[in-house]
Amino acid sequence: MRPLRRDDGATVVEMALILPLLLLVILGVVEFGRAIAIENELESASRDGVRFATSAGGTPDPHYVDCAAIRDATRARLTFVTLADSDIDITYDDGAGNPLVDSFGNVVDCQTGTTPYPDIITSSTRIIVTVRTSYTGITPLVTQFIGTINADSVSRRTIFRGEL
Repeated sequence: MRPLRRDDGATVVEMALILPLLLLVILGVVEFGRAIAIENELESASRDGVRFATSAGGTPDPHYVDCAAIRDATRARLTFVTLADSDIDITYDDGAGNPLVDSFGNVVDCQTGTTPYPDIITSSTRIIVTVRTSYTGITPLVTQFIGTINADSVSRRTIFRGEL
């Protein structure tokens, strides 16, 4: 065994001072990476939802009016986030940004119970899928600094019914 040197105690003190800061930085990087992954996943989910809705097919109704199938397509590849139906908004607009309304003046979307029907949707109609969740860190120390962050993603796509 080697004899103790005068600076051995200083090394332990320095490590005791630096280690908490080093761990805080490492945990912050992990949390930031996780937050970016969740945001990326939300963007992919909303994009997959509108892509499915505007794809050809669907029996007896086309995909763009099948709200449950659009929600399922939105959730299909999620790994970091679990989304409830209330976290996925499916709306329609007339292509100019105005909400799509039926002949009775009701807004057509998948939230209010006014189920869209194929005849009201034209080739200029856009479908909009909004996905939202809240992010809370996995480490309590970092969570104290960032709190809860709300994240959302919106994707829009024009429906083409095969007519001009």
